[in-house]
Amino acid sequence: MSDSYDLQHGPLTLVQQRGKAALAGLVALGFVAVGVWLLTAKMENPRAALAGALSIAFFGWVSARTLVALVRPNRLTVEQAGLTLETPFRTQRWSWADLAAIDLLKVRRTEVITFRSRTASRLSGGVYAALGLSGNSGLPGGWPIGTRELFALLSQAKARWG
Repeated sequence: MSDSYDLQHGPLTLVQQRGKAALAGLVALGFVAVGVWLLTAKMENPRAALAGALSIAFFGWVSARTLVALVRPNRLTVEQAGLTLETPFRTQRWSWADLAAIDLLKVRRTEVITFRSRTASRLSGGVYAALGLSGNSGLPGGWPIGTRELFALLSQAKARWG
């Protein structure tokens, strides 16, 4: 673990990197353009128009979400009281006692941090179970440190304060 990311000097706040959000936004805008083309092209297949409309709706939402992330990126604060995830639309807080376990999962080539929260809703647990993930809550990616390093940091904080 690098010296700049430790828990010795008070709370640690990580801010998501804007570059990944910008890249995701550009890719999403590309799919919106494909959707517009599918809607405006003179195709005989009615499924093309449906695919275009769905592409515009979903990837338009993703584009808007990434634009918001460029203006106000997610923040993750690790401190003695617990873990706080601030996103543009809501703030979630978990005390260390509330987190039963923190897991590092590998889904193909992507590593994901999930955890089992004693206070999570049944809906979030069901969504994670449907995706084949353990836990009932998780963290988004894109932090300035690697997923393994963040997992080690959270595990250390849980062992120390939980």
